Amino acid sequence: MKITIESLENGDSKITFNFNNKDYSEIWVDTGSVYSVEGNILAELELDGISAQNTDISDLLNSTNIIDFMSLADREKQWVDA
Repeated sequence: MKITIESLENGDSKITFNFNNKDYSEIWVDTGSVYSVEGNILAELELDGISAQNTDISDLLNSTNIIDFMSLADREKQWVDA
């Protein structure tokens, strides 16, 4: 099992959750005033017969603060450009 959060070139962020050697992912998009999510890891798990709602898996994914990550990724450029 592995969880990866990566910043994408356009400022969006991608979460990939590897479970049983299969990747499930969603992309968080910053539209300027609100965040939207493309994809749903928990729904993808459900399609594969893995009931993840109200489990440790959903607790982990729901407690991961993607918005804070996106903010930090934006500020990373300040350190690179310094």
